[in-house]
Amino acid sequence: MCGITGIYFKDNRRSVNPEILAQSNNRLTHRGPDDAGQVIDGHVGLAMRRLSIIDVAGGHQPIANEDGSVHIVYNGELYNYESLRSALVQKGHRFRTSSDTESILHHYEETGEDCVAALNGMFAFAIWNSKKQELFIVRDRLGIKPLFYYEDDEKIVFASEIKAILAFPDIDRSLQTEALFDYLTLNYIPAPKTIYRKIHKLPPGCWLRIRNDSLKIQRYWDFHYTEDRSLSLPAATQRLQELLFDAVKIRLMSEVPLGAFLSGGIDSSTMAYLITENHLKEELHTFSVGFETDSVYNELPFSDIVAGQLHTIHHTQVVKPGMVALLPKIVDLLDEPMSDPSIVPTYLLSEFTRKFVTVALSGDGGDELFAGYERQRIIHLLKRFYHLPQWMQRFLVENIFSRFEFVEQKDSLFSSFKRICVDISRGYASTFKRWITNLNETLLAEILSPDLYRQYVNYNAHRIVDDCFLYTDNAINQSLRFETKYYLPDDLLVKVDRMSMGHSLEVRVPFLDYRLVEFAASLPTSYKIRGRTTKYILKQAMKGQLPPQIISKPKQGFSPPIKEWLKSELKTFCYDTLRTDALSAYFKPEAIENLLASHYGDRRDFQYQIWTLLVFSIWLANQE
Repeated sequence: MCGITGIYFKDNRRSVNPEILAQSNNRLTHRGPDDAGQVIDGHVGLAMRRLSIIDVAGGHQPIANEDGSVHIVYNGELYNYESLRSALVQKGHRFRTSSDTESILHHYEETGEDCVAALNGMFAFAIWNSKKQELFIVRDRLGIKPLFYYEDDEKIVFASEIKAILAFPDIDRSLQTEALFDYLTLNYIPAPKTIYRKIHKLPPGCWLRIRNDSLKIQRYWDFHYTEDRSLSLPAATQRLQELLFDAVKIRLMSEVPLGAFLSGGIDSSTMAYLITENHLKEELHTFSVGFETDSVYNELPFSDIVAGQLHTIHHTQVVKPGMVALLPKIVDLLDEPMSDPSIVPTYLLSEFTRKFVTVALSGDGGDELFAGYERQRIIHLLKRFYHLPQWMQRFLVENIFSRFEFVEQKDSLFSSFKRICVDISRGYASTFKRWITNLNETLLAEILSPDLYRQYVNYNAHRIVDDCFLYTDNAINQSLRFETKYYLPDDLLVKVDRMSMGHSLEVRVPFLDYRLVEFAASLPTSYKIRGRTTKYILKQAMKGQLPPQIISKPKQGFSPPIKEWLKSELKTFCYDTLRTDALSAYFKPEAIENLLASHYGDRRDFQYQIWTLLVFSIWLANQE
């Protein structure tokens, strides 16, 4: 695993400064502490930092082809590189290393832009072809590995992380207000935006080509929900087992110690089981962390059960993290605001795991493929209402459900009942938007500065949801497309990549093998969710392989006790951080005071909203 960076000057008479390129590269040292390299060809420069996993001795980058006309820098792992290599050798290509990187380079020589179709892995890479005067940049299908780019009149810059782009001189650092609205609404900023106006994310499944000073982006892969009802549930379950086994098997290649995250949920437990079934030469090391708090935040007992059955060498740690010192470190690793609270335990788990291994497998992606979230279960249950005769739906909505008024952030049972009634009357599309929203329109109207609010009312922060809901008429698949296209790459995978690479730990995600993603998209929704049971087919596949209490266990999530933190060790820090002059340029100070008073006075539960504002304020302070 690595970090890559580079620059392309549009004026080919300009030369890349090797010292500045090295400065950018050094900002990625945490991603690749083992090695560094760069190549400069006049107005183009490529550089990389390397975490050595495959061909530890010989995989130094950049790597060139036989005549030195094509160079590559690469971040990722290619799991089918050996078969690609064999085919390329037969076609006359000569290899100088045993790395997966060189297989990509020669495959590009053979097939050009079409090379991406044959790649199975997680990757972001850049290839400079001096003969064609072409820079070709690719991001993997699901967005497991990051890739950012910047363009102005003089140059195009790319990197694995924003901090490496900001190391170059004359980078426009102005804030993108629409991205701020996305962040406040969703907790993250969906591609292609970033918090910076002129820095963009290359979307998953896309390549970027620079030729004749012109930048072109093209999608090379997508998945489609086309339910195959010819496949019986038993046959589909068997096929899922086969795909899962192979997806894990090919991700076990490593010349350094390898382990697995184990939370005790079905996804990570499935990964641990399949690793042990692949007959590793050594016993599997598994890793879990928990908090000194109420059991609702602690999955350690469940991870112990799985580890005991699978006979893994299980490492657990109960942490009291010290949030005042830790939170600024986390925000610095992110480069832009992202306020998913589970980023804290992910940081701590990565830090703990890296003490023992260099590579870990994770269960991320199972919920997005097989409908694992509570919101999919509720959508499924709400469908029963829409099966009622229209006259009955109309009567219930007009005379009962629509008459309720509810208040967000009220935790009483009656408040929850009222919200459900209003959800039914509005329809599941409107309801889904409410579920994924952090700071809603009402709250933003209260706290945004007058100038920002005038811009906000003309912006649709839920446009990505609308796009997904127009894609198909199946409610479950509509929500799953949103989870997989946006929530997964722009929240969950960001969290895993930045926190793991912040500790020089490589994390692999077998559920996101593109073959599994395509297969899951072909399944009838009745195979994914049945009654109140989510991830039905995955649970069928693992029945008898995992302890029954793990299969039947409700989804718990990787949630830290932020409500407790905000009322204890973070309270003074929170007040101090949210009262800065810099923040008042974006939010009304009196409105922030009212928000804090309402939360700390136990009138409303604004823990997630305060956390979001806190992360933004810390990020803002880092810009000074």
